[in-house]
Amino acid sequence: MRRRFKTSMKKKTLNPEYNEQYAFEVEPGDMAKKTIEVTVWDKDYSKDYSYLGGLALNMQSKGDRLRHWLDVVRNPNRRIERWHPLSNVVFVD
Repeated sequence: MRRRFKTSMKKKTLNPEYNEQYAFEVEPGDMAKKTIEVTVWDKDYSKDYSYLGGLALNMQSKGDRLRHWLDVVRNPNRRIERWHPLSNVVFVD
């Protein structure tokens, strides 16, 4: 099943800040099979949406993203936060 969440739009700023949280209910045994994908988009008044970047966290991730995902899988029901740079292609590390 695919779920989608969307943040509120921040208007008239080049440096938006988001303090939004989303909860996903996943059976602990299913976590290793899941992927979390985050994408960031910009909406200009005269243009369509522009893709700014994104990332995916799953068992195929590499480096810091994989370490983050393994911490999530090994620690169900625990909040684990990390910063990740965005890629111009979602599934490329």
